[in-house]
Formats: sequence, structure tokens, C-alpha cells
Amino acid sequence: MTIGICTLDHIACVPDFPRPDGRLDMTGLVTSVGGIAAVAGVAAARLGARVGFAGTIGADDAGRIVHSALRSDGVDITLLDVQRDVDTPSCIVISNRSAGTRSILNDPNVVSYGLHARAEILPVATQARYVHFDFSAFHGLAQDVLPHCRETGTQISVDAGVDFSGIWDYLPSIDVYASTDDQIKAITGETELARGMALVRAAGPRVVVATLGERGSAGLTADGRMVFAPAFDVPVIDTLGAGDVFHGALLYALLKGRNLEDSLVFSNAAAALSCQVVGGRNGCPTLGDVEALLAAGCPRKGQL
Repeated sequence: MTIGICTLDHIACVPDFPRPDGRLDMTGLVTSVGGIAAVAGVAAARLGARVGFAGTIGADDAGRIVHSALRSDGVDITLLDVQRDVDTPSCIVISNRSAGTRSILNDPNVVSYGLHARAEILPVATQARYVHFDFSAFHGLAQDVLPHCRETGTQISVDAGVDFSGIWDYLPSIDVYASTDDQIKAITGETELARGMALVRAAGPRVVVATLGERGSAGLTADGRMVFAPAFDVPVIDTLGAGDVFHGALLYALLKGRNLEDSLVFSNAAAALSCQVVGGRNGCPTLGDVEALLAAGCPRKGQL
């Protein structure tokens, strides 16, 4: 189960970043479902996991597109709340083909689109094997959901790739803490990633993972050993949603009982494949796609 933001993204593909007061021809204009938790949920579903998504959309054209897309990917949308008095968040994204980067112009609604403790979420959450939160949903639901999940054995996963206050107070109730190297260094004050990850791990989570961008990913094993999985060297078209795909693939790999090092390699492969397609949901690969890349012996790049 994933809980949090879903958006409709409008992605302008450009050969280079536009200059001030300049004019530039787009190479494409793509629409895709986005949002941290929504894309992670689609990624896990396309890989073969049973996934439900809890979020909020408006009763508008954008919301109908999001609703249809999630359902077509096999995501259970029973807890997708359709509100008539809100607009579905839409984002403008500039995808720079020459640099392999993207710039996101957030709808202001994205920042304030938190979820409150809806009574129907708790029974579903406590029956799931994993519940994955993004920052928008965490504070509104943590106090109500986390204690009950601990009692029933549901594992709590958090995408901590963005800064949000109070996370340290909840670390004892979090099982999978997935963040970025920069964010872990920022919240711990440690310049050395391994020491920062160890501090987070000591506070509670059994799995601590950091994405490293084009270098790959790293994690701490059960015995405290640092493991590193280099990124796959593939042509990059668009990086939008790659981190969300990584998190969805990580949950799938952990569900299947893979060890942490293998889970990182698997998730890196899924994220690499997502970078070859424009858009978050659009780039979510199937299990066959990931297995084919792993079997091909694709060259790696990056170092810890």
C-alpha cells in the first residue's frame, strides 16, 4: 500500500534549457501521472505486487485521467478519494534532453496536499505487508497508523528524500527508511554517508537506503555492513520519477525476500529503465523488462 501525492504532470521535452527571454522549440510534450507515492505504487504493481493507493484527486478532467491510469495499471484505488471542491494537482516539468535533467514547477496544491486520518485507511494499512508513505501523507497519518501497524506486523516504509520536520521522533516506528545521500547527511550532520546512515539505523529502521543519483545506491545490511550498487549505464532521456520507481522496486524486492544488496541492484535496474521513457508513470518497467536488463550484463557506472 502506498499513501500520498498523485499529480498529473505536463512534461515539455527540450533539447537544452531555455535562456531568459529566449525561444526554443520543444521536441515533445508528454502527459503522465506523477507524484511520489503514486509512481512508487505503479512501479510495484507493474513488477507484479498487489498494491493499493490512498490519495486525493479532484472531480475534474485531470483527476479522471489519474483515476483511469492507476486502475489500468492494476492499482487498487478503493482509497483514492475524489473531492469535488479541490483541483487535482498538476505540475509543469521541463525535461532537458542534453543534460539528462528536469526542472519541476509544482502546483501549489502539491505542497499542501496532506492526507488526514480517514477511518477507512487504518484497516487496510494494518492488513498490508508494507505501507509506503511520502512526506505529504506522513504527518497527517503517522500518529494514527504507525502504532497499529507495529502491533499487526505491517512494515512501514518512508520516502525521506525531501526534508520534513519531526522525522527523528518517528524513526523507532519506521522499518524502511529510503532517502538520498544529501538528505541523510543534512539531517544527521555527518559528512560521511556511512556514519550518517548508521545514526539513522541506530534510531530504529531495520533497512536504511540512500539513492546516489547517477552513482547508484547504498544501504546498510543487518550486520551493519555498507553495501553499494552502482548505477546501470543506459541512455538517459528523462529522470522524472526515477527515485519513485526505485522505491517501488525496492519494496517489491524486499517483499520477494531478496537480500539488501540484490534489492539495490534490482531497484537500480528499474530506475535506469524508467530514465529511458518520459514521465513518472510512463517509465515504470515490467518485471520482464528489469530481468532482461539484469540478464544483459549492462555496464555499470558510479562509485561510493
